[in-house]
Amino acid sequence: MYRAERALFELRQGRPIWIKDQVHSQATFSSIVAPVETLTDTYLSALTNLSNTNLKLIITASRAKALKILTNEAPGLLPDAISLSLDSTYDLNQLLHLSSGLRQEDSMPNEPAYRLETEALSLIRLLRLIPAAISCRITPEYYKAAESFAKTFDILSTTAEEISELTDTANSSIARISEANVPLRNVSGAKFILFRENNTLFEHLAVLVGEPLQTGDPVPIRLHSACLTGDLFDSLKCDCGEQLHKSLDYFTQNNGGVFLYLNQEGRGIGLGNKLRAYQLQDELGLDTIDADCALGFRSDERDYGVGMKMLNNLGVSRINILTNNPDKVGWAEKAGLEVANRVPLFGKPNPHNLPYVKAKIERAGHFLEAMLEEGQKANSR
Repeated sequence: MYRAERALFELRQGRPIWIKDQVHSQATFSSIVAPVETLTDTYLSALTNLSNTNLKLIITASRAKALKILTNEAPGLLPDAISLSLDSTYDLNQLLHLSSGLRQEDSMPNEPAYRLETEALSLIRLLRLIPAAISCRITPEYYKAAESFAKTFDILSTTAEEISELTDTANSSIARISEANVPLRNVSGAKFILFRENNTLFEHLAVLVGEPLQTGDPVPIRLHSACLTGDLFDSLKCDCGEQLHKSLDYFTQNNGGVFLYLNQEGRGIGLGNKLRAYQLQDELGLDTIDADCALGFRSDERDYGVGMKMLNNLGVSRINILTNNPDKVGWAEKAGLEVANRVPLFGKPNPHNLPYVKAKIERAGHFLEAMLEEGQKANSR
């Protein structure tokens, strides 16, 4: 798994990696891949010269559907990712547009992506880049040329198995890094505890308010995905900032609680892609879920397993969970926590966040009907 961990940093810098079935195998198919978002002209030109017509653009099935390349078949019948055949005329701007732009492409030759290429997208997702990659497919007759390319550009190699092991969150662990008491306005006795994921280096924060573990009662908890636009700048497109402050108020009034601030901006797609999704919402009228899918992401990329591990580290076993999201309740129960109660948590509806609230109800099953009804009544006055 060590090489796959190093591959994350290579891809972040726009450097290709070589993915093989086995580390030293020449007889099987392999692929040299690079993320479209960080790709440079130098590497694109070199990969084009190496490919000999085997250069592909790898995108997810949801992105292909947004481009009208794939039809709306049943999800179980769609591949995880598809490959689009490229010719030597494509430049970086065209590739970026194909990967995240608005133009529909209905005539490009395509086929299901190979497993190695799908694993590459898993790494790119983990980096929260646009889930699209250039793939130069290396067949046995081009292996020697690929070796020369790898030596010239000092290309790291890894295997699909190593990538799968890295991206399987069930294998991940967390480390408790540091902690300190931090005085907060209107909150007494707050302690901040920083956790770090060992496989990705993402950091997450637990805020302990009061002494909730000493009461013997179910511990009030909030799993809160970071939202820079809402938490810090009071964006009207969501109610995240209000939920943050209402959670802390609830803890203060109920003998404390545990607030988990998870590094999962934009339902796990990262701030850059969240802003891209906002643009699609504004320009195409897409809802929050369709916009994410149009960029190539799942409707929700978050994995709450890290939150469960944080609670386990803190010694929490019985909870009152502050959420409107049924997935969070399910994750807690699956992790073996006793969920005594679910506590609703609403922000204030406004014309900007009502489409967001409606989509979360209709598309994700969130328990937000009361908030939507309040907003609709206000609009009808």
